[in-house]
Amino acid sequence: MLRHLFALILILVFFQSSYSQQLPSLYYEGFTSPTKDWLTGSNDKRTLSISQGKYHFDHKSQTGAYGTWRYLTIESYDDFTIETSITKESGILNYGYGLMWGKKDWDHYHRFILSGNGMFSIARIEEGEVEKIKPWTNSSSIRKGNGSTNKLAIKRIGKNLSFYINDQLVHTMNFVPFFEHQLGYYIAHDQKIAVDYLSVTAKYQNQKMIHKDNFKTNPNEWSTGTDDKRALKLTEDGFYSFSHKQGKSSWATWNGVKIDDLRDFKIEMGIRKASGVQNYGYGLDYGRKDPDNRFIFLISGDGNFMTAEYNFGKYSETKKWTSSSHINQGNKKYNHITLLKKGSQIRYIINGHTVHTATFKPFYGDRIGFVVYNKQQIDVDYFRVAYIGTDGGTIEKEEVVDNIQLDPVKEEPLGLPPILTISDITFSENTLDAEETAQLSITLKNVGPGEAKNVTAKLSGFLKGLNFPTKTYFPTIAANGGSQTININIKGELDLPNAEALLQIEIEEPNFKVKIQGKQLRIPTRAFRSPELILAQYAVLENQSASPNRQIDINEMIDLKFAVQNVGQGHAENISVVVENNQKGVMLLGVPQGTQLKREDPRFSSIESGKFKTVVYRYFVNSEFSDSELKFTIRTKERVGRFGFTETKTFPINTVLQEEGFIRNIATPDEQRNQEVIVEDIPDFVVDVDVDIPSNDLRQNTTYALIIGNEDYKSKQRTLKNEQNVDFAQNDAEVFALYCEKTLGIPKKQIKLITNATAAEIGQGLSWINNLSKIEGGNAKLIFYYSGHGLPDESSREPYLVPVDVSGSNLRYAIKLSEVYEQLTEHPANKVTVFLDACFSGGARNEPLVAVKGIRIRPKPSYLSKNLVVFASSTGDESSGVFREKKHGYFTYFLLKKLKESKGNIPLGELNDFIKRSVSKETGLAGKVQTPQITASDKVASVWKSWSLLK
Repeated sequence: MLRHLFALILILVFFQSSYSQQLPSLYYEGFTSPTKDWLTGSNDKRTLSISQGKYHFDHKSQTGAYGTWRYLTIESYDDFTIETSITKESGILNYGYGLMWGKKDWDHYHRFILSGNGMFSIARIEEGEVEKIKPWTNSSSIRKGNGSTNKLAIKRIGKNLSFYINDQLVHTMNFVPFFEHQLGYYIAHDQKIAVDYLSVTAKYQNQKMIHKDNFKTNPNEWSTGTDDKRALKLTEDGFYSFSHKQGKSSWATWNGVKIDDLRDFKIEMGIRKASGVQNYGYGLDYGRKDPDNRFIFLISGDGNFMTAEYNFGKYSETKKWTSSSHINQGNKKYNHITLLKKGSQIRYIINGHTVHTATFKPFYGDRIGFVVYNKQQIDVDYFRVAYIGTDGGTIEKEEVVDNIQLDPVKEEPLGLPPILTISDITFSENTLDAEETAQLSITLKNVGPGEAKNVTAKLSGFLKGLNFPTKTYFPTIAANGGSQTININIKGELDLPNAEALLQIEIEEPNFKVKIQGKQLRIPTRAFRSPELILAQYAVLENQSASPNRQIDINEMIDLKFAVQNVGQGHAENISVVVENNQKGVMLLGVPQGTQLKREDPRFSSIESGKFKTVVYRYFVNSEFSDSELKFTIRTKERVGRFGFTETKTFPINTVLQEEGFIRNIATPDEQRNQEVIVEDIPDFVVDVDVDIPSNDLRQNTTYALIIGNEDYKSKQRTLKNEQNVDFAQNDAEVFALYCEKTLGIPKKQIKLITNATAAEIGQGLSWINNLSKIEGGNAKLIFYYSGHGLPDESSREPYLVPVDVSGSNLRYAIKLSEVYEQLTEHPANKVTVFLDACFSGGARNEPLVAVKGIRIRPKPSYLSKNLVVFASSTGDESSGVFREKKHGYFTYFLLKKLKESKGNIPLGELNDFIKRSVSKETGLAGKVQTPQITASDKVASVWKSWSLLK
């Protein structure tokens, strides 16, 4: 029968003492008041309580055994004495109760028990098998019956281990090493006992305690207090509670502990993760001088650990985040963390298991304490530091295990025998996959005249990565046709291979020595298809700058953009992404989520094989930045903990931005050849026309450009939706301005760039270029560029440019396109060229500003005069679309592309043919219709095709 065992993690309290004949006290509990060391509570199977100076343990069931224990580290090289007094209050007399020690789980422990009918036994249970060191034996030293009190003691002196009952030696043996360090009480079948006290003494070998805290009081004056960022306090149940309230960075608290790090030492703490996220660390902060010079040893709620060092502010991981099965995962879980320095080595120990060994590095300072990252609360149970003269001991983890080991006192069975037969065996899966749990069901029928009690199903067999209990108990099976079914969990672990598992089933009834050889079970197994996350593509992009130039400069906003791709055969799950930058002058603004910036690292529930996720981190580089390059460490973790990555990338300052990396094609596994693996292209991070902009030596000192990019309408008009903005219009304008400066040779001061322009700003811009045209006295060459919303008047069909602060339903304050032409040609000019990446039919790149009677309007053509040529992105009632992969309007992208290819030296006729053909084809492939057109005044109708923007 499946039972759940309960335990409570201990507080270890060490006492400094001289070494004398009397062993120093390691632990004493007299149960005079409630204690957090021992479990209390009640259910229908057992009750545990503390009252009247005793620890009462009532086993209510007719079958099985229970245990209660705590952690207590007794070093394997120490002499020790374990002593307890137990009163048998009530219950049957021929089953055992007493001490368990050196326990790991219910398949690995030692026990020293006695019975109410005057017998005792000593046993070692290993791999679930009972080695009877001392079989049940009568002893006159035992006080018999209910109401009797007996004192049990276990003493180690050198290599000998001796057992005492009421101070009389009953057995001596060679010392056998512990499995782990759980110490407690065992009780079988329907009995009730009361523990008077438990005392443990031990002789420590050359250890000297130099700091200890159990946090029932605060003699070492740990920080306490609370604000909106963190809270620190001592709790009523004796924990030091440390809550990190923010979603970023870390908080630490410490105490000054002077350690001579030339000596061997041990730092230990017991810590409970009370609440919070699972994928950030908490743990030890040690050897600390200041925030820039220290060491950390962290674990996380999702079962990972790491070690790292800060050296003059430079962060380096000495052990990258690594999954460990020795970590108790999740909230409300308790872990012991130990740092053990011996000679030139330092060991990192979690719950008694060494998880990492490294060469010891001298400490920076004398501060030791605790560190917590990002929205978590931890509760520290104890903390101590000691010099040691030999290898330190271990502290082991709590186990909650099924399948209780029964060991009744030997007696002849009474009554009639059962007769058992296996009536059914089923397995819930056709194939057992790695990380899958299936159920083996076994049904027994009893056709005999007697009940079948304590019947076990024993499983045997071996396959790497196959996990199953070796022994499972059936409930009592009634006589004369009774039947019982048990379900046994068979689990495929991560390392399960493609193979076939063979399991043998044997049924055993212990009282009448009945054994039934079951059938052999053949289970096909399938190996884990592992994911593999890689940094597939990455770039740093200029986001917002006072002087956009597609480079990283001081005092501008930048985006670190990258794609995380899964190139493994299996799906990646529970992916977390973290980016770190510790450079002075680089400020994290957040991760864009819609229109907001959130200071939370991205998480993805899954990334399928071959797929990718794009991530953006936004930063501000301020004037304190003095390095020659930006440096980012990008880290990903996924559910298993083995298949993420950590990569550090650098990006030079004042250099044209480039992207790196590429999408991978994923091979299909053999057994999935009939399934399609979808591989998607990652859009360009750095668009081809935005970088490597060609430069000309030519300087056009009489050319002037007014460039407007209206993208963000929602900020000025709260009633609008984000979809009514003009995607990438600002990028259109900024990059076109760079081509005017670099490729066309227009002096920068003769280029006016306005983004998200209001009506007043557009009017001021037109006045600026009009005035300069007048000054040049007929020699000026003018360029006007606009990307944004255009709209027609419903009645007159007059086309308008729409400023960001003008409602589309009221064009009274919008800018008539005809008035733009008038201002550009008011004064004689050599050439006037207009580029309009906007439609005037009521359409839009996303959603229109207003719906114009449900239909598109063909705008009225404007009259062109003088030396004016107009390039328009669409014709009639068409819309002007957005080329999302290239982050420009279709029209602007191909305009820039041809300027780049020709270095600006191309006749307008050829430029028009290229733009018209390219836009029409690309939008046609996307299922849209967009036909750019060019219009010239009658005056230049015969000559404009030979014009060039460079001449």
